[in-house]
Amino acid sequence: MSIKKIFIVNPISLFPKVMASQERTYNMIKRLSKDHIVNVATYIKSNYQLLESQSELKNVCNKFHSIPVINPTNSFLRRAFHRARYQIYCNFFAIHLNIFTGEIINR
Repeated sequence: MSIKKIFIVNPISLFPKVMASQERTYNMIKRLSKDHIVNVATYIKSNYQLLESQSELKNVCNKFHSIPVINPTNSFLRRAFHRARYQIYCNFFAIHLNIFTGEIINR
């Protein structure tokens, strides 16, 4: 079997583990990394999640990419700001922001 490059994008942070889906995804990454090159990208809401994810995944996967969330505190004002920004971009510039919502940052 040839070695494959696998890129896993998970919609929730893998750490701290509070749900069974996080454990299943982590076990899948761990198993796949034995035979293949695995890169992982997840959304990160806090510095604690970032540090724990980096420390836990450095021995399991090849690279870890963090994707910062737009509204980590679930603030009403931030939601209103991003809604207004979305409307301005869509109506005046014909740019749909749902294509450009995330940015992968190598840390």
